[in-house]
Amino acid sequence: MKEQRNICVNCGTHKVGIHCFDCIGTSIRDAEIIRKQVVKEMDTHYTDSVWRASETREKNWNRDYSSLDNYLLSVNSNRINLINLMGGITLDMVSSPVFQKLESFDGITVQRVWLPLNNGIRVYGILLIPQHPIGPKPAVIAQHGFGGSPEATVGYNLEEKTQYLNEFGLQLARRGYVVFAPLMMNNTPDSSRLNRKGTLIGKQLMGLEIGMTVKVVDFLETLPQVNSDRIGYMGISQGGMMGLWVGAVEQRIVATVCSGFFTKRTPKMIELSPGYTAFMETGDDNKFFWGQLNEFSDSDIASLICPRAFFVEAGTEDTCFSMDHVKDEFAQVKDVYDKLGIPEKAELGIFKGPHQIHGVESFQFLDKWLK
Repeated sequence: MKEQRNICVNCGTHKVGIHCFDCIGTSIRDAEIIRKQVVKEMDTHYTDSVWRASETREKNWNRDYSSLDNYLLSVNSNRINLINLMGGITLDMVSSPVFQKLESFDGITVQRVWLPLNNGIRVYGILLIPQHPIGPKPAVIAQHGFGGSPEATVGYNLEEKTQYLNEFGLQLARRGYVVFAPLMMNNTPDSSRLNRKGTLIGKQLMGLEIGMTVKVVDFLETLPQVNSDRIGYMGISQGGMMGLWVGAVEQRIVATVCSGFFTKRTPKMIELSPGYTAFMETGDDNKFFWGQLNEFSDSDIASLICPRAFFVEAGTEDTCFSMDHVKDEFAQVKDVYDKLGIPEKAELGIFKGPHQIHGVESFQFLDKWLK
C-alpha cells in the first residue's frame, strides 16, 4: 500500500510524490480544469437550491381569505419578516425640515427639502405643491430609478439617460398632486460600498432608504396642503423596487404604482437569458437579500400591499424582464385580490414601449384611488 501511494496519479509509473516531473505540466493544467469542475458543481448546487426555494416558498405563508381583517392578521408575521430581512427600518426625525425655494412655474411651488434624521442622516428631495385645486390635495412620492435624480423626476434635468422618467413627478403635480421626489442612493456607484458596510452590522441599504421613505410619509402628513389619507407612491425601475417594498411595509400608502420592475424574481436574479438582464451578472450587490427567496417573490411582497391599491406598469420592449414572467407573476397577486373580493384594486398596465414611465393607465389608477 505504501508503494502504491508513491505512484504518479497521471502516468501511474514513476515512484514520486503525487506527480512525476514529466507530468507536472499536465497536472497544472488539470488543476485548473478541476477547479472549474468544482465551481460548476457548487454553482449547480446553489442554482438547484434557489429553484427549490421558489417551489416550497408557499409553506411560509398562511393567508386567511375569510375577511380583510383576518387576511391582514394572517400576513402580519410575513410583513415583520420582510422588515427584518432588511435589518429594520426604524429612524427618527430629530429637527425641523430645511427648505430651499426654487423657481416656481405653471402655478407650482418648487422647493428643495432636507429632513434631518438621527445618526446624522438626511432625506433629500424636491417638493412640488400645485396651487390648484384649493385645499388639501392627494400626495405622491415619485421615486426615480437608475441614473435618475429628484431634479430629473420633476423636469429640471433633461439628460438623455434620465428621459425614461418622462418628468413624471412634474406630470403628477400638473394633475393636482403634491409631489415629493426623493434622492435614492440604492442606484448609484456608491450603493455597493454602502451596502457592504451595512451588511457587516446586519443592515441593508434598502432598509435604510425604506426607513427614510417612511419619514417622507411622516413629513407629508404635516403639510396643510396634503390630504394625509390620500398618499400614494410611484416608482420606476429600482424606484419601482422601492415602491413594491415600501408599499408592503408602510400601510399609510393608499396606492402603489410599480413601473419597470415587477417580474418573476428567481429567474431575474439568477437565470441568464438573451431576453433580459439577470442581476447575477451585474455588480448590484444591493439586490441580494439574505434568505429572500425562501419566503418572498414579487407577488408575495405585493400581497402585503393588499388590500390597498396596486398597479404594475410594464413596457413590451423593456429588456429588464420577460413579459411572460410579468404576466405570470401578476396573476399570482391578482389571485389574492380576487379571493378577497377586491379585484378592481390590482391592475396590470402593459404598453408598447421600452423601459420608461408610460403614465397613462397608471396615472388614471392613482386618480381613481387617491382623488
